[in-house]
Amino acid sequence: MRRRILLINDYIGHGVGTVNVLQPLLMMSGHRVSVLLTAMMSHGFQYGDYVYRPLTEELNGTLTRWEQRHEEFDFDIVMTGFIDSLGDFRQFATVRSFLTARRQRGAKIIVDPVMGDGGALYPTLPRRVIDEMRGLIRAADVITPNVTEAALLLGEHPQTTGAALAEWPERLAAAGPATVIITDCPTDDPAQGRIYYRTAQGEHGTVPFTRQAAAFSGSGDYFNAVWLAAVEAGVPVAEAVAVAAAFIDEALAETTAAHINPADGLYGVRSFVRLLARLGLTASPSR
Repeated sequence: MRRRILLINDYIGHGVGTVNVLQPLLMMSGHRVSVLLTAMMSHGFQYGDYVYRPLTEELNGTLTRWEQRHEEFDFDIVMTGFIDSLGDFRQFATVRSFLTARRQRGAKIIVDPVMGDGGALYPTLPRRVIDEMRGLIRAADVITPNVTEAALLLGEHPQTTGAALAEWPERLAAAGPATVIITDCPTDDPAQGRIYYRTAQGEHGTVPFTRQAAAFSGSGDYFNAVWLAAVEAGVPVAEAVAVAAAFIDEALAETTAAHINPADGLYGVRSFVRLLARLGLTASPSR
């Protein structure tokens, strides 16, 4: 089924990630995809010193106009990513209010609580962003944190493994989102990782994966695009998580074989076209 999807996220000029990945892939899956930018960055954090501009005034002006004509600017799914916390925190309140209103109208709300990776907050982000993000996930139906972000939300250590880690999806669900997917979770074997999930029906599970030698930027955005495309194609949530994990393995292998710099990001377009064929979807922009 074709959906009207709104992405609330930043734009990166050089590199792979955020709307650079999500918009084209979801359009290839047959959906109509709109974008509401929160900020613009010259390049990703991996490259060091960057140019950054928050787009708070533009975001506020856009939402004012859309809410005045909400029948024309209506969305079935709203997915958020990076919310400005370098300029100030005004965007969080605005986006939280918007998500709450759209959820009441029946939209599915997906929050990727973008804050950090590798066991720590992203460089230059203040710790206040954790509390702001805790407020945002209360308006969500689905959240897709990596293990670092899940740990920050829960006040736990990101290297937690085993039974204690398996409880995290349920603990995060208690904050509001019925479906929780935690990616890039560690195990006692450094070469292996897991994805933990909890569905809206209360189902729990894990999906194992093999850790690659290098971490490529944009992997989380590819995961979200694949997972959502699979779910909207009728694949159950638990199976869609496994589909997305298998896709990342395939795309990482292809990217590594092409000798691409990890900072330049995951190259997964060919893998995504093959995935769409397996899902019975046509790899072409929505109309």
